[in-house]
Amino acid sequence: MENNMDEDSSSTVNVNNAKNPLKSEEVEASTHQLSSLFLVCLGLLCVILTANIVYMSLTTASREENITRLATVKKQLIEEQKMMERKFEEMNRDRHLSEVKSRLTQERLTQDRGKLNNKTEELNKERDELSKQKRELSKEKDKLNKEKDELNKYKDILSKEKKELSKENYELNIYKDKLSKEKKELNKKNIELSNKRKELNKEKDELNKRKGNQSKMKAELSRKTEKLNKEKEDLNKKKLELNKEKEELNKKKVDLSKETAGLHKEKQEFSKKKADLNKAKTDLNKKKEELNKETANLSKKTEQLSKEKADLNKVKADQNKMKAELNKMKVDLSKEKAELNEEKQKLSVLRKESENRCKDRNAFKTFYDYVMKFKTFPVSEFCPPDMRPKCLVCRAKEPLYKGHCYFIQDDLKSSMTWDLSRKLCHVFGSDLVVIDDLQEQEFITLQIKYYETWKRFWIGLYHTPGGWVWVDGRKNTHDFWMKGIPHTSGAALHIPQRTATDSWRAEDKNAHNSFICKRPVTVWPYN
Repeated sequence: MENNMDEDSSSTVNVNNAKNPLKSEEVEASTHQLSSLFLVCLGLLCVILTANIVYMSLTTASREENITRLATVKKQLIEEQKMMERKFEEMNRDRHLSEVKSRLTQERLTQDRGKLNNKTEELNKERDELSKQKRELSKEKDKLNKEKDELNKYKDILSKEKKELSKENYELNIYKDKLSKEKKELNKKNIELSNKRKELNKEKDELNKRKGNQSKMKAELSRKTEKLNKEKEDLNKKKLELNKEKEELNKKKVDLSKETAGLHKEKQEFSKKKADLNKAKTDLNKKKEELNKETANLSKKTEQLSKEKADLNKVKADQNKMKAELNKMKVDLSKEKAELNEEKQKLSVLRKESENRCKDRNAFKTFYDYVMKFKTFPVSEFCPPDMRPKCLVCRAKEPLYKGHCYFIQDDLKSSMTWDLSRKLCHVFGSDLVVIDDLQEQEFITLQIKYYETWKRFWIGLYHTPGGWVWVDGRKNTHDFWMKGIPHTSGAALHIPQRTATDSWRAEDKNAHNSFICKRPVTVWPYN
């Protein structure tokens, strides 16, 4: 401002000097006037500035007071907002805690239910396993009983065989006594098995009773779960209501920032709502206590189930012991069976040896008896050098039929009486033929040559006062006699040119005829 004034004064002076040249005194006077004016103006400006400063200071003080007041009000509002927020947070925490507690109680209940279901499933599985084990034990018992029956049958067979072999071997009597003792022991074991079977049936009845009790417990648990579900639905409804109230509170919180005057009224409404929430909280606590009581009851039931499980485990352990004992008995029985099989094998070996001895003895005896029938046994005819060590059953010219050899003497020069024919048959270890049936009759007829059918042959049938008798002592029962010719004396002739049923004729024993001898086949002991 001062620079501007100087410039204006200098400019005016210069202009005046340029237009009208003044004197120095006038100039100085004018400068003094101008400087005084300038000073006055400066004073006025200073006064104005001070007034402005004072006014500004006054206004700033009032503003600061207003600001401090507003700040205090703001602080109070902020504190009230913080208090309200804390209260909201506490309410939210309480709600969250109630929700968490309800969730925890529900989760615990679900976990307890799941555990109970798992325990019931495990118990059912264990029951199924026990029933399967019982079935397997019953099957094993049936198998053991079958094996015992087979062993008893086998023992009976062995006892019979022992009775037969007791005449020859004294040692077999000792084995028989051992077998009888083992049989008594097996009978005792059978009695013990029957007693154990009864005990198992009793345990089965007890398990069925416990199963019924557990089904009742299941029904009660299902009822309680339904009640809990209903309470859960009520809590969900209350939760929805609380969420609605929370939304309303949020709206009111937004309005609080705009309108500070309505805070007290809303505060009173919130206090009322807080009282309602406290009531709801007390209700939730009561429900929580009820749920705790129900959880205590469930824990008691779980303890009862655990006790029942322990009892079942004891029963299972007893059954396992029974199974182990049965397995031991099975092993013992298998050992006894193996011992009996060994004894059976030994007895079978002894029996075979004794049978072989008997067979050898019988074979030697029959061969001895057979050889002793011959006056001179023709070794070269029965055992030709080219066949040795084997021998013939019948000689070369002797036909074989049903275990017998037939010697047909058809030479007219060697025809003899009936008695001499029989003696000659005895020389060859045989006798005159005894015809047993029509088939043998036809066989003999076929063995005679077609050009020798006119010959007649003595057979081993002769007449006695008691009737016709064969040389082996049997009475004749066949009717192969020629019709129209009496047969009341002498001996019988076989005439091959006739039919088989009409080929016998009675003849005097002193007549000379051919003859037919019959003897059993030669039984060689080592053929």
